[in-house]
Amino acid sequence: MAYRTQGVPPKPASKRRRRNVRASYGAAEPVTAPAASPGPRTLGIADAHPLIVDMWHAVQGSVESRFFSAADWERPGWELWHANYAMTGSMSARAWRRFRMGSTSCCCRRR
Repeated sequence: MAYRTQGVPPKPASKRRRRNVRASYGAAEPVTAPAASPGPRTLGIADAHPLIVDMWHAVQGSVESRFFSAADWERPGWELWHANYAMTGSMSARAWRRFRMGSTSCCCRRR
């Protein structure tokens, strides 16, 4: 039994190619955003837990810190402030879960 087709089957993606080239092809200038000003930053937490201070120094010494903007530096500050509050106060399971969700990259998934 033969099946009727509606014409020529499409080519695979590896064989498809755009024949015409846009006039602006290759004329774009790359745009880069400046990073935050380098230099030592303060944690801003009085009587911080030693583990929080160590984490702050680790973030400052990381490779990614060269590319942080001013807003990127605010996030670890807030997260470490909350972690310090959780570690110096009464540490609940909910507080620990919040800290872990904020410090991991897959915080958008619920488990």
